[in-house]
Amino acid sequence: MLLQTQPFDRLMSRLGDSRGLGGDRRLAVCGTHRSGTTLLGALLSADPRSCQIFEPFNPVFGIEEATRSFLAADWPINQWHEVIDRFLAGERIRFRRPASNDNRLTRWIKGTRLTREYAAARLFRPSRLVIKCPFISLSSQYLIDRHDVQVVFAVKHPASFFASLRRVGWDEVLPLDDLVAQGVIDAATCEAATTPAARAGLFWNVINAHALDTQRRYPAAAAIWSHERFCRDPDAEMLRLTEALHIDYSPAMKLAVSRATHGVVVRPPAATIHELVRNAAEMSDDWRNYVSAEEDAELRARCGTLYRELIGDDW
Repeated sequence: MLLQTQPFDRLMSRLGDSRGLGGDRRLAVCGTHRSGTTLLGALLSADPRSCQIFEPFNPVFGIEEATRSFLAADWPINQWHEVIDRFLAGERIRFRRPASNDNRLTRWIKGTRLTREYAAARLFRPSRLVIKCPFISLSSQYLIDRHDVQVVFAVKHPASFFASLRRVGWDEVLPLDDLVAQGVIDAATCEAATTPAARAGLFWNVINAHALDTQRRYPAAAAIWSHERFCRDPDAEMLRLTEALHIDYSPAMKLAVSRATHGVVVRPPAATIHELVRNAAEMSDDWRNYVSAEEDAELRARCGTLYRELIGDDW
């Protein structure tokens, strides 16, 4: 790709902001995947002069050094601090090659969405940089401590998270092995979760327990956004979040919220991963039609207490 070449990298280093990759405000949108992070990232970057970078640490299409899902930079023994530091400094970044049907020349010039967003943020320092990336959820405290990044955790009801995973066929491919390899959970704990609901509940607990710990340790730098509260009253939840982040709930953001939540879709087709124009008011409890009583009970036993601590709502 053009963005991979040394001349272009030197050009970005010369023309880009000397302070590296960033903005006047830097936000990281974290949480489990399938929790509304894509929607939230789009809403927080709706304002003019805002810029979003979409999943730079995704192990499938992100930077080459992101070789694990959910990089655990907040754990004592890890290899990710330097990777994160260099990414935010804009130093020697290598992106994975795009997989597309374009011819080789087109791919080389055009690159991927990630590379284009990265180049734009590097060359034109935005007023707000939004890094939408669930895969740095377990690096949130390092981002706050080392890089003065504000972190927002998108939290979805555990059963809704499980139903969403199953709808897109991801309930059997959770990255629990990567969490074991990084020392986040032990192998015995992982092996004891034998059903899809148990594995989803375990994963949900790991990510969101860290979200709660981060919010309690850094109340001025970490915020929680509830998917269910947003569905019930989008404007109220976005106003609550923007006040916590000390940013305006601007007209551009209000318009983006309205456009994203006043559609007719309640449950997208199984093959649809991203469908942002939905009927949000009808979505908050839609999971109850797709989760069995046994799965509901298992998820409630595993995640109910933590969900109440995070959101303040009953199951």
